[in-house]
Amino acid sequence: MNLRYFLEKAYEKGVKDYLEENSRPYQGRVHVYDVLQCLRKSYWTIKKGQQYTSNYNLFAGSTLHIALESVLCKALSDLFSQEYDKKVEVVHEQEIDDGVLVGTPDIMILSEDRGYAVELKTTKFNIRASSSELVQKMHEKHIEQLQVYLGMIDRALKPVDHGILMYVDRRNGVARFETVMPNKRVYAKARSRAKKLVKCLENEKEPKPEPDVFCQPYVSKATGKIVSRCPFYDICPARKTLDDFDA
Repeated sequence: MNLRYFLEKAYEKGVKDYLEENSRPYQGRVHVYDVLQCLRKSYWTIKKGQQYTSNYNLFAGSTLHIALESVLCKALSDLFSQEYDKKVEVVHEQEIDDGVLVGTPDIMILSEDRGYAVELKTTKFNIRASSSELVQKMHEKHIEQLQVYLGMIDRALKPVDHGILMYVDRRNGVARFETVMPNKRVYAKARSRAKKLVKCLENEKEPKPEPDVFCQPYVSKATGKIVSRCPFYDICPARKTLDDFDA
């Protein structure tokens, strides 16, 4: 019996199965992160289904994220003798025309007269210190994501004060915190884009591509091959523009 072979295959299958089982199927609902990225990418991800491989980094980030959420909520409750809401999804669903926009802040805190949200991100980058265009853009999207959550809480529950972006470095466990203030313009834009995406999905009409640094091809350090960050790169009409990017 080649135990090493079976363990290798079990490892690959287990990671892939975990990612698939914890994905969110489209049921007339679009998530905040769907509308903050290229709408064409979100359209095809929903239509074709997320294509998962045995991606260790995604798996490690996901499992660490879930564990940190759990321990943070428990520790906050123990410290302050107050219940902290974790992923009560129905609270964060808002009707947008014929669809629903869904937002799930990692931790939501409600005081007597104010609402707060915490968004947890595990990363291998020092987000605030990095000069990488990709990392800077990622940071902007994280801020916008939290601002949309704050807008949803403000609309459905209580006036919001602020939110906290909590970054945990996967390499050394260092935690960094950033205060994020609500932004009504960002929230309104997200709702508008959600309506557009839902309409495109219902009419089976592809949104226009929105090429940016997230689809830019790059050279994989593992294989030395040029790959794209977008799984739909080969069928994107903006591919010519993307091919002009430096790898």
